[in-house]
Amino acid sequence: MYYDVNDDLLQAAVIYHAGLDEAIACAAGALSDAGIGLTCARGCSWCCRLPVRATPPEAMLAAAYLSGRLSTGETAALKMRVEAWLDWSRRELSRPEVWGFGRPAAPFYETPTCPFLTDDLCSIYPVRPMGCRVHSSTAQPETCQSSTGADLPPEVLEAVKPLCMEYRRGIEAQGISFDKAVDYLPALVLRLL
Repeated sequence: MYYDVNDDLLQAAVIYHAGLDEAIACAAGALSDAGIGLTCARGCSWCCRLPVRATPPEAMLAAAYLSGRLSTGETAALKMRVEAWLDWSRRELSRPEVWGFGRPAAPFYETPTCPFLTDDLCSIYPVRPMGCRVHSSTAQPETCQSSTGADLPPEVLEAVKPLCMEYRRGIEAQGISFDKAVDYLPALVLRLL
């Protein structure tokens, strides 16, 4: 582990992520047994255009992970990317005709990538939040970008649902309103950098 995880909330996020990874691996194994493979691979980053929400402990974990890795210049560049993403999100994410259910693929072509993405690789991959961990595809990489997540295997979502509920209860047991605390990952991390 490259970061200090002394805080109980950070440790809860680490345990949560480990449980998610295990559940996703089991679901992927069951899909593979049925002849369906997850096609996500290193450098494939189309889903990194999706706005991802996270909990404060997940953001704290990402910020702690980044703090020991980035130079002053890299931190400043990341902050600029995050602020640009947040400016875009304030203008665009509130438009229900673009981001509502049944949305067309077009917004994906105009959406900036996640500010934590560098050269098609996630700079926080080991500590990425639940939203990133569960997002997977069964589409071929060359067609993934046109799928807009429609092929997200429900088996993966079902496998992680009990863990998500347990994690939520743990957050709320700390006196944190889960619904009020969850925010877009870049917004949460920016406050901590």
